[in-house]
Amino acid sequence: MDSTQLLASKTAFVLRRMLAAYRLPFALAASAVVLLATAIAFYVAETSALQAARLEAFDLSKQEQAAAEQARRATPAKIDLKAFRSSHLLAILEHGASSANVKLDEISFAVEDSPNQPFVRYRASFQVLSRYPTVRKFISEILSGSEGVVLDTVSCRREDINAADVRCDISAYVAYREKAHG
Repeated sequence: MDSTQLLASKTAFVLRRMLAAYRLPFALAASAVVLLATAIAFYVAETSALQAARLEAFDLSKQEQAAAEQARRATPAKIDLKAFRSSHLLAILEHGASSANVKLDEISFAVEDSPNQPFVRYRASFQVLSRYPTVRKFISEILSGSEGVVLDTVSCRREDINAADVRCDISAYVAYREKAHG
C-alpha cells in the first residue's frame, strides 16, 4: 500500500468512529443545516414576491397619477372673465403710464373675435419712449396692478447709439367674456 491509500483508509476509519460515537449530534447538525437552507430559500422567495408587488403597486400609482393629470388637462379651466368694456384696458394702461411717468404713443386697439373660443380678446398696441428702467416699471405696473392683462410682445430699440431713451413697441391684451357695448 502506498501512502495515499494508507491516508485514505485512516481518514475513513476516523470518520466512521466519529460517526459511531457522535451519531446524534451529526444528525442534529445536518437537520439544522437543511432547515436553515429551507428558511433562507423561503425568505428569498417571499422578499422577491413582496418586491414585485411593490413595483406593481408603484407602476399602478404612476399610471393613476398620469391618468388624473391627463384628465385635469383635458378639462378646461373655468375662468371668470369680465364683460367686455373698451375703456377697461385703456384705464389699466393709463394708470400704469402715470405711475411709471411715461407717455403712451401711437396707441391702437383691436377686438379679436374667434368663433372657436368662448371669449374675446381686446388688444392694444402702442409705443413708449423712455429710459429702460422706467419702461420696466411701466410693464410691471400694468401686469401687477390689473387682472387679466397679458403681455404679448415687447420690442425695444434705441434711436441713436448715444441716446439714453429706448423706444419700445408693446402689445398687450385682455380676454373678456363676451362682446357687448362699450
